[in-house]
Amino acid sequence: LGEVLASKSEATVESAPDKIVSHPSITEQLGARGYHLNHEAMYRLRHEHGAMTVAPASVYNKMRGRFLKSATIRLTNDSHKDLETQTGPVDVMLRLMPLWLTVVLLVITRIKPIGLKEALTKTEDSIFDTQLGSLAEFKLSTSFVIEISDILSTPNNIGWKYELLYIPFIVPFFVCGFATLFVYRGELETPVLSILTGLISRLKKPFVALLGALILVELLRSSDTVTDAPANIIGLRLSNKLSHAFVLLSALLGSLGAFFSGSTTISNLTFGAVQQAAALNLDISLEALLAVQACGASVGNAVCLSNIIAVSTVVGMEGV
Repeated sequence: LGEVLASKSEATVESAPDKIVSHPSITEQLGARGYHLNHEAMYRLRHEHGAMTVAPASVYNKMRGRFLKSATIRLTNDSHKDLETQTGPVDVMLRLMPLWLTVVLLVITRIKPIGLKEALTKTEDSIFDTQLGSLAEFKLSTSFVIEISDILSTPNNIGWKYELLYIPFIVPFFVCGFATLFVYRGELETPVLSILTGLISRLKKPFVALLGALILVELLRSSDTVTDAPANIIGLRLSNKLSHAFVLLSALLGSLGAFFSGSTTISNLTFGAVQQAAALNLDISLEALLAVQACGASVGNAVCLSNIIAVSTVVGMEGV
């Protein structure tokens, strides 16, 4: 342990509450039974040397707690035995809380008998309801469901709805994140405000890029049952122009959908209607054409835009 905690630079050691001395190395003081490190010395050892992580768990936890002004650390010739740490089941469960709490919240909000699904998706009672001129009608329900209806006064009453607390976003990810942040607030080395500021700055560019892709997907998916829907028009026009050569384009359409949407499933939902319109127009097997679409979507998902942006945002890569 002395070799691990030793450093080329000096470490400040307080041998008595009223006396602070400097030693070139803790290794030279192994003969003493213990040392009292003040607050400044503890953080110098941890930040500059990064060696306290190998200390016993009780010592390391004390050194991480900012509410402690000092801690007593005992070094012996048999100090290698002190490195054996014991982690209890409660600590393991708390460390894994972001994983199991996410699963629990997703499960209980999707089982109908529990009743949370209906509570989080109901739109009857509204907090805010206003008419945005001839553009649309905006409504916010008591369950925080955002609903935009009668967009551009279309005859088919085209609308859009976003269930803020039901769709996996605030619940469970924000809830689990802030719960973990609260439990381990004593171990934070960076202020919460700085963490949130850095998070927002990282999300600016990905938000713009993903917003355009999601708008494209939503436009193509809208009014799937109407003959003048975008997907239906694309399928008919392309199949009329290319005839049976459209089969060669099916895989490319699947890849394009997955590239923009970031999901094979969304790609199949987006361009499935295109494939269906083309198959019916050309009188070919719909199942075969959808299989080609799915294969292309799987390939496009490997290089999709949203996955690249998401990973670069998490790891903090710039210019990707």
